[in-house]
Amino acid sequence: MTRNRFSCIFVSVPGAKPEVMPERPASRALAGETVVFAGRLSSLSRRDAHAVVRLLGGTPAEEGSPRTTIIVLGTGAGPGPLSATHCAASSPAGAGRRVRTMGEDEFCRIAGLPQPTELRSKYYASSEIIGRYPPLGEAHLRYLEKWRLISPVARTWGEAYYAFQDLVLIRQVSAELQRGVPLRSVIRSLHAERCGQLSLDFRAPGGGGKVLSIAAHHGPALPAALSTNLEVAERLFLEASAI
Repeated sequence: MTRNRFSCIFVSVPGAKPEVMPERPASRALAGETVVFAGRLSSLSRRDAHAVVRLLGGTPAEEGSPRTTIIVLGTGAGPGPLSATHCAASSPAGAGRRVRTMGEDEFCRIAGLPQPTELRSKYYASSEIIGRYPPLGEAHLRYLEKWRLISPVARTWGEAYYAFQDLVLIRQVSAELQRGVPLRSVIRSLHAERCGQLSLDFRAPGGGGKVLSIAAHHGPALPAALSTNLEVAERLFLEASAI
């Protein structure tokens, strides 16, 4: 488990996406409430949203009923049998009772979780990046993370959020991929630059190379006295090395 700047704990489940749960609820803000979720949440899976409701003292429900007191509206939630009016008036016991509706941001605020709107205003969501740079996909971003070239500042169930410096590198990778450079070559070059190494390209610009032959150089023979001195120096060096 790793702590992030939003006082949350990222829970890594083997074989599943990293999920975010509140570190410790400030209060039982949903005590006595029956909460139903409609639509898709970007920050939590439905299972984790239910777990958060329980942590806050509430009761999660799969569908609306006369007991429903709160409806959390996610993406794609529209009018239908889960509307507040329907839940309140579906039985005589619910007549005159108000059912509260809220968006995902408000639910996250109550739970002490990072709000999707706040994250999107400060950072760049993975879905936004993929839409902006078509050559890239989620697999490319994960590969860049694996090589420690980028690192999300926050990760929820449905999104990863990156800072501006990561966006600059991601844009550079996208441009190289558009030029037809293989991803592995781009990664090696970026990794070499980050490590302070020189990345060499041994490909010939014209597609072919020339093989050069260097002739042996035969210089004049050494004088006899100099040759003898070199032999003596070599012998003395070997004797000294053996001591």
